[in-house]
Amino acid sequence: MKVKKVPEGEMPVKYYNCVEISYILGTYPKEIRNRIDELNIFPDAIIGKAKCYNIDKVNIIMAFKRYEKKEEYLIFESKMNNQN
Repeated sequence: MKVKKVPEGEMPVKYYNCVEISYILGTYPKEIRNRIDELNIFPDAIIGKAKCYNIDKVNIIMAFKRYEKKEEYLIFESKMNNQN
């Protein structure tokens, strides 16, 4: 078996696809794809059919948090207005 020698200045780059990123975050791959679409991030490499991203873009994807539409606010009525 041949071993490829990598020069000291060049380190091999690790690429992550949507499934690996979703495994890291504990979410579904569809959620990761939605985040990528909202951030308009382009892939660094395409390996097979998978779009892959380097660690810098993975950190951006993981840090992105969308506006939560499910937030609810409780409005309490004042008792001072009901003076009988």
